Amino acid sequence: MQELPLDRLMLETDAPYQTLRGEQATKPSEIRRVYAEAAAIRGMTLDELAASLLRNFREAYGEGKG
Repeated sequence: MQELPLDRLMLETDAPYQTLRGEQATKPSEIRRVYAEAAAIRGMTLDELAASLLRNFREAYGEGKG
């Protein structure tokens, strides 16, 4: 995560099929936890990471989608 080029990074969650230890279920909204952890690992704010991920998404899938 630390060494991946930021312009190639996209994040996702396998909710509800992949739970964390001790959890019965995972919701799609858990992507927030994934974003927060990734931002911490990269030494970025959550807003900085989210902006980069949005740019990457738009580059891959187009401006009008999402």
